[in-house]
Amino acid sequence: MASQEPNEKVKMLKRNNMIFILMSIFMNSRRTSLKITLITLSMVFAAAFLFMSCKKKVVDLPKRIRFDVIAQIDSNGTKSASKAKGNLTAEYLSSTKQLTYNITYSGAEVAQVDLHYGTSAALGAGVAILKKQGQKYTSPLKGYIKLDVAAEDALFKDSLYINISTAKFPGGEIRGQLTVKNKK
Repeated sequence: MASQEPNEKVKMLKRNNMIFILMSIFMNSRRTSLKITLITLSMVFAAAFLFMSCKKKVVDLPKRIRFDVIAQIDSNGTKSASKAKGNLTAEYLSSTKQLTYNITYSGAEVAQVDLHYGTSAALGAGVAILKKQGQKYTSPLKGYIKLDVAAEDALFKDSLYINISTAKFPGGEIRGQLTVKNKK
């Protein structure tokens, strides 16, 4: 009993006290129906105790740690009708929550690159601004970001998109939906 946690000691004392009280009543009782009632009650309490002392089930994490992420970046979902195009290839490590990306693009003078919740057609809140390399964005744009729990959940639901803004189209000239290729 010395190696048990304090909560386990309290549970054991409560159980022992309940059993002692029930046994005392049972031994002092002379009526059979009362004895049967007490036996039934003790069985119900014992079952309840066993049910409450069961450990909670731990949610299984994906067996994979490394996931490949891709996105085709174009003017779909924007109002730009731009001919600019791009690609995102990325690796997501669930153990560190790190998304390492490589974005290539052409045909646009990029002002900002953002990661957003939602779809490329239904704009969502920003997750992160992907950092510049020096004074101007250049292709390829490489880097990494750490995702929080909400962003990780959105990633696995294919609910994150990349938005590339220009001076001409500050709301986004081209966009692309992130897709996890190997979820299982």
